[in-house]
Amino acid sequence: MSVGIFFWIGLLLYKYYSLAFYDWDLAFFSQAMWCLSHGSTYVSLFDTNFFANHANLIAYFLVPVYKVFPHPFTLLVFKLVSFFGASYFLYLIAKEKLGERPALIILLLYYIYAPNIYGLCYEFDFENLAPIFIMLIFYYYKKEDWIAFLISGIFLILIKENLPLIICAYGIHGFLTRKDKIRWGIIPFIIGALSFLSLALIFVPLMAKNGIGQHPYMGHYSVLINDTLKCPRRIFGLLTTVRNWKLFGHLFAPLMFLPLLSPGILFLAAPIFLQHLLSNSWQEHSIAYGYTMTVAPFVFLAFISTLAFIKQRFSKVVFSLVLLVTVCLNMTDVLQQMKLYAIRYMDFNLTATAPQRWQLLKMVPPQSPVIATFNFLPPLSQRSFVYAFHKMYDPEYQNERWSYQLPESVHYALIDFNDSWLKSALKINVLHTKVCLQRFFKSGHWVARKRYGTAVLYQRRE
Repeated sequence: MSVGIFFWIGLLLYKYYSLAFYDWDLAFFSQAMWCLSHGSTYVSLFDTNFFANHANLIAYFLVPVYKVFPHPFTLLVFKLVSFFGASYFLYLIAKEKLGERPALIILLLYYIYAPNIYGLCYEFDFENLAPIFIMLIFYYYKKEDWIAFLISGIFLILIKENLPLIICAYGIHGFLTRKDKIRWGIIPFIIGALSFLSLALIFVPLMAKNGIGQHPYMGHYSVLINDTLKCPRRIFGLLTTVRNWKLFGHLFAPLMFLPLLSPGILFLAAPIFLQHLLSNSWQEHSIAYGYTMTVAPFVFLAFISTLAFIKQRFSKVVFSLVLLVTVCLNMTDVLQQMKLYAIRYMDFNLTATAPQRWQLLKMVPPQSPVIATFNFLPPLSQRSFVYAFHKMYDPEYQNERWSYQLPESVHYALIDFNDSWLKSALKINVLHTKVCLQRFFKSGHWVARKRYGTAVLYQRRE
């Protein structure tokens, strides 16, 4: 475990200082944490209240640590703590059911499971903190420690507004299987249901200061909440789409589909499975964005349960063969996935020029409002006002109905013209993108101060 921790710390440090984080998430959440630690919930990157994005109330518990270590990498450390903490409890559960050596193999499989690796490589989302609490809830549920189960459940609820549904699933499971149906069934279900409804349908829209229908993320839940009740036939069609079959295969094929033989455990994750399968967001149908880190603990817990059945009913040879085949499948899958990851996301030319790009970053005065392309946003996020250059040309923000306006207080712009989002926009809609870029540079009276390769630091002319 310690080897894995040092490996991932080193890899993520390398990725961070190579300026290889290419999306909104790390920059957004690190700016949000910086603002929270300075007494504000406003995040300029999205121009919104932090909690209008998601009900990440657990952030308040992490603020004291972030106050001491105010750096985007602190969030990546939180993610690693959750992942490796979850793996420790997974090992304990596997050891109790299967013995020490099989438990170590399960631990290795969990470490090289492609959805987990994608989640660790990707940026940051507060849902990445869920694995440790998911394992704690299951551990204490099996030990019938109701107080510890409840405390762990409350922390899970505070992570994100969709996670209370897991507590609802435990309530249903407890009501059907436990003698004390009030403590293990009714109470968890009520806590989970009320938490989900109040956070997803009241708190987050209230923070957005819009109606529920205007909240940008409610579309993720619309099918789950509305269409499930209205049209079961349509739900079946959505569940059986090609992209859902692919997601299903990526999650279960590396483990020989053995977790499916323990449906009782997978039922506990049913709300999250449905959220992914029925979501209107295409990212939730992929293992490449880290969302499946929440599902992975349940997949492995079900895998352990099935292995325990095989060990009990079949010979040692069969049990060992199953483990061996699973290891081979998992290693083959992760090698294939990481090859695809390297082709899609790793630009070694940019990595080689990172030191010079950091020199451009250092020329931006601390706390000066700045606009930048995505790879520069995380290092610039520790300030009150930072903006994404993406908003200056993307049709979602620049269209006939309205045009996003950059505040005049912004005097620095750090633009990488090799930014993948910008290149994609030029391919998809070259005329619109060029017009927007020309308007930005002309209206802002920007003057180039320093350039390295495709990266340029601009300053607004006084």
